[in-house]
Amino acid sequence: MFISKLTLSLIAAFSLALTLSAETNLLQNPGFEDGMSFWTEKDDGLSKISKEAAYAGKNGIRVTDNTKDTGSSLYSQEFPAKQGDEFYVSFWASIVDGPRESVGVYIQYLDDYGTLLTTRETGLTFVAVVKGTIGSWEQYDLSAIAPENTAFVRLWVHSWNAVEVVADFDEFEFYQK
Repeated sequence: MFISKLTLSLIAAFSLALTLSAETNLLQNPGFEDGMSFWTEKDDGLSKISKEAAYAGKNGIRVTDNTKDTGSSLYSQEFPAKQGDEFYVSFWASIVDGPRESVGVYIQYLDDYGTLLTTRETGLTFVAVVKGTIGSWEQYDLSAIAPENTAFVRLWVHSWNAVEVVADFDEFEFYQK
């Protein structure tokens, strides 16, 4: 069987393109170097850009949840997704003050109408809980497969509703496997 050099070159280029696209960070501001660009804070200022929260670079996100009835809510931008797609997130985090296991990063899937499909009620929650030693940076990761009716995926940084905590986050990577 004869395979031309052009065919082999095309196969190699296509394979390389697939590999690169599968591991390209979807986030346009993964380290918060451009402030809150491409992130949405919906927690009345509990999540803020901070130089002290930087693991690398000049900025990170500091979650200062000093409320007893709400939690922080910081969302990444949304990306198209469909049932069966697998997404992966990796990030660095540190508990500055407060209890361990009181804040995490979720992979959330939504339908065409923006309805959240991954909730406690549906039995589908995908969360990487920050469990580290106070004051030390640790890397966390999580992957999750999109359920039926998925149209979009996003990240959600959230501190638990009845817990007071200060935590830092930086250097997110988010891609489709």
